[in-house]
Amino acid sequence: METAEIYSSGILKKGEEINYCFRAKQVTSFTEGIKGVLVFTDQMFRFLKRPSGWNPKGFDSYISRYWVNVLSTSTSGLVFKKLNVKLRADDTFAIYQFSCDDVENIAHKLVACKNNYIEKVPILTSNIDPTKVNIIVEEGPKDSPMKILQKRLARGEISLDEFNKLIQRT
Repeated sequence: METAEIYSSGILKKGEEINYCFRAKQVTSFTEGIKGVLVFTDQMFRFLKRPSGWNPKGFDSYISRYWVNVLSTSTSGLVFKKLNVKLRADDTFAIYQFSCDDVENIAHKLVACKNNYIEKVPILTSNIDPTKVNIIVEEGPKDSPMKILQKRLARGEISLDEFNKLIQRT
């Protein structure tokens, strides 16, 4: 598949590279399906479709999710194999089915791209919503000044003479 048209369509972010792309058709129970291209980049899972009209050029973004939002992938079908992809969208999820050639190979490449992305991207605390995270901090009892001085003496931070002087002051 020629990737130049995908790059020239302006869908990819700056620095985003295509790892794999495959012709596919999104299968739904209501329509005959949407023909397009599955694109696995170094950052995102994408399904692109051709714009409608005569002699269309470029692609429209139909499904775009970061790899962390790809929850699972599986295959189904005996004769007509389908690729099933479960994607997170906000607080819900959606399952998409795609028919394409060599479904098993595409499923393996999808998982490899996701794992590669997750290994490379560090978890940033700025991406964590503090309203959805419960942090429990338990403070133990605080040491008395006498106990602190005893510990400093035991570690060798202060001499016995300094210890005695400090004890007399407290």
